[in-house]
Amino acid sequence: HDRLIPVISPATNKTVFWFLPATQDEVSFAVQSATTAFEDDEWSHPSRAPHRAHILRSMAQKLRERVEELADMEVLQIGRPKKEMRFQLSRLPEWFEYFASLVSVHEDSIPPFGP
Repeated sequence: HDRLIPVISPATNKTVFWFLPATQDEVSFAVQSATTAFEDDEWSHPSRAPHRAHILRSMAQKLRERVEELADMEVLQIGRPKKEMRFQLSRLPEWFEYFASLVSVHEDSIPPFGP
């Protein structure tokens, strides 16, 4: 495919992956879909917070299950030591869990603070 872009390993100078960049239409569609989902009460209404939290926790679990695989791919792409990549990637699920927790305790206001 003429739009494929190679990912070159800095360690071997060889192609390790190929990716197909998104077209402008694909990006526009994704942005519009996200905007629609955000503005739609079916997704963004506070009563849907448990559902959103569940999705974030599911993403955290999926990442946790694939840390080794993702670390291997990152090592090939950027040449960092696997031990570093494994550690760095093992922290990603914590962020999804953190934001899931924030969604779970969401309030519609922020209390004032300061003088």
